[in-house]
Amino acid sequence: SLVLVDELGAGTDPQEGAALAIAILDAIGAKSTQVVATTHYPELKAYGFNRPDTINASMEFDEQTLKPTYRLLVGIPGRSNALDIAQRLGIPQSIVDQARSLTDTDSQDLNAMIADLVTKRKQVEDAQVALKAQVADSEKLHRQLKSEFNAYQQRKDQLIEDAKVQANTIVEESKTKADAIISDLRKKQLASGTANV
Repeated sequence: SLVLVDELGAGTDPQEGAALAIAILDAIGAKSTQVVATTHYPELKAYGFNRPDTINASMEFDEQTLKPTYRLLVGIPGRSNALDIAQRLGIPQSIVDQARSLTDTDSQDLNAMIADLVTKRKQVEDAQVALKAQVADSEKLHRQLKSEFNAYQQRKDQLIEDAKVQANTIVEESKTKADAIISDLRKKQLASGTANV
């Protein structure tokens, strides 16, 4: 069966809520049930990395437009964008800086790790697109070269065949001329032989 849970453990102390959410997910998972859970808790994001049968995923967020792209990123947990959004919405920098200083180091490290993963994934996707384009270009060039090689082979074979025909024609013409000359010489020889008698 499939269990869908939205913001499990929310609405209470964040540490207790995260601990409760992990315990509930473990209990549901022990029953071989598929679970999809949404969360903003960093502890649950770390849980997704530390459990072999658990996969993190997130919706891609466009930091320029401050809107989700609705593109699912499997293997990458979502990172909190609250402070970045607050800064872009015009909340004074001093308040954003103070808020950043009040977040714990683990949360900042997790967000930095997630941002790094997203960047690396984008680099891999870009490299994959470039590689596919190179493969397509290589295949096109291969087809073109193969076509040109086949045309060259056909032309070469045709030239060889034409040369053979021409050589045979020359040989035949030469043989015919030689036979005619020999015949003519014999006739002259016979004519001179009878004239001498």
